[in-house]
Amino acid sequence: MKKLTKKLLIIFSIIVSVLIVGYAIYIVEFLITTEVGMYYSFDNNILNENLDAYTRVAQLIYDDFQECECSSHGYSLTNNEEIYEEYKATCERSWKIILINNEEYELYRTVINSFRVAKKGLEFIKVEDNFVVFCIVNGVASLVYSIDGTPPNFVDASDEQGRAIVKKVTDNWFYPHRR
Repeated sequence: MKKLTKKLLIIFSIIVSVLIVGYAIYIVEFLITTEVGMYYSFDNNILNENLDAYTRVAQLIYDDFQECECSSHGYSLTNNEEIYEEYKATCERSWKIILINNEEYELYRTVINSFRVAKKGLEFIKVEDNFVVFCIVNGVASLVYSIDGTPPNFVDASDEQGRAIVKKVTDNWFYPHRR
């Protein structure tokens, strides 16, 4: 009888251990594969291989922003004069389109085609004070060009200060994200 009880206790212990390990694996997998616990990734090679294009586009947008007397703007770029004339806006609006030449437009296309942050493509670009922010649709991560090299303390909007984990990618480029 004692041997039977001991065997049942061992079998029960093994079953409980397997269930605990299985549940732990399930939780870890859930946290890795869902947005709840996902670490939002950015491949530094994307920026490093296209650094000139990204920096020139950021500076082009910031130079235009310097002519405004506002604290933030969303931007779009075009090399098509008809589109520019139809959608151009003044500083009073929150969104602005810039007419650029063909060479600058190719740089912009390089950014659009290579941009991947947290498995998402570029949704829009905006300027927040001294930062040019390359944003994705869900706002959990961005790529930020800092004019003066100061790291941002936000993900994609300055009103969210302090809620970002910020990684320096290179020189004036930062990758802020949420966990």
